[in-house]
Amino acid sequence: MRIILSNHARIRAQMRNISFEEIVECILNPDKITLEEDSKVCYKKLTNENKKLLITYTSDSEGVIKVITVIKTSKVNKYL
Repeated sequence: MRIILSNHARIRAQMRNISFEEIVECILNPDKITLEEDSKVCYKKLTNENKKLLITYTSDSEGVIKVITVIKTSKVNKYL
């Protein structure tokens, strides 16, 4: 499995202080996975950092997971 970041995801990760390792961990060991519109998959992982939720939206084609955007939020109940 190959994981790549879109330009948008790379910028958002930088802005939100989310490491590539956190993104990979979210995708490999999610707490919840939901299917979104347009065949997007949303991986959700509760982090140890102040109980924040990392949300990663991806699309998959030919074994390549492309991360579209990443979010880190404290609104756990709203999203999980």
